[in-house]
Amino acid sequence: MSTTTHTAAHADLHQVEADLRRAAEFVLRNGLHRGSNYDVEQSAAGVRPRDCRVDVIGALRIAVFGTPIPGDLDADKDQRYGAALEHITAFTRFAYGLPLFVYFDRARNTARHTATDLYDAAVWRPETHR
Repeated sequence: MSTTTHTAAHADLHQVEADLRRAAEFVLRNGLHRGSNYDVEQSAAGVRPRDCRVDVIGALRIAVFGTPIPGDLDADKDQRYGAALEHITAFTRFAYGLPLFVYFDRARNTARHTATDLYDAAVWRPETHR
């Protein structure tokens, strides 16, 4: 790997780490929701979507796009979101042997569990776990 490629990959990993940490903070602040990006019933009652309870995808979308609602067509943010999603998916497969959605929608997960997993995933490096 060239120095330039390594530096770019390293910088991207720092961004992934920051985005996963921010997602954890949104789960803790907003609360955990299962089954969709955010709690649409809360939103219908007047709560801004970015302040509603969120699932892991909704929290990650807020961390990157500022909203849990899909629709932003920003290529840089799409790339950031994709990298963070790929990383958390690899982490849940490594740590739990489960696909991302199966793991995070389990009934026994709480906001604290979910945030802890997001924090753990932020510091996890796949190349050290092969």
